[in-house]
Amino acid sequence: MRTGLTTAQDSPSPMNHTVKLDRQMIGVIIDESRANLPRGAFAAWSSKCRNRGGIVGFYHSKEEAAEAIADLYAVAGPGGSKAPGFTKRRARFLALPTVRRDAVARKAAHLYDGTRTITACWTAALEWDKGEHPGADPETGEPVYVRTHSATARHLPNPDKVGRRTLCGHEWQLASWYRHQGTGQIQRPEHWMIRDLPDCGGCTRSNAARQARAAA
Repeated sequence: MRTGLTTAQDSPSPMNHTVKLDRQMIGVIIDESRANLPRGAFAAWSSKCRNRGGIVGFYHSKEEAAEAIADLYAVAGPGGSKAPGFTKRRARFLALPTVRRDAVARKAAHLYDGTRTITACWTAALEWDKGEHPGADPETGEPVYVRTHSATARHLPNPDKVGRRTLCGHEWQLASWYRHQGTGQIQRPEHWMIRDLPDCGGCTRSNAARQARAAA
């Protein structure tokens, strides 16, 4: 399932499963598997669905039902599509935080002007997101560090924000690695430009708090 999407059994009604996206309730799944119905055994319901009293549909697994509910809340991309078509790109897209998925969909829709295919628009939008949110260094595995315009400290980028934002809330300008748009080769600034700078205390504290929440 996509990042941030969870289901939890409702203890007073064990047939019901609450569906949440980023901790916000977005619907309910009713497990009717004991009835041995010819249709899908998991009924998905959401207040956002205007058809048949909020029934989104009937699915063969709880995960499929949860994804169907989540799609109602997703921003439409090019041609009304909600995610890239190819399996690997779709998985990469669904692994992004919700705010970034929405931003990628908007970017892809903006690129769709009739001259590009839907697939090409999704591909370009995902590459744009990668440039805005660089991951760990692919050759060394080291965390990516970034610097702001003032270049007085090295920061950690915020993976859950749209745009180039640090964990302490500033806009960053330069990353410790990036790919050259023309050649695709990995580029690294000189050590003194980022890596030799002191760590930002705000980013360090924020990162520690994030790790503690993830472990809880």
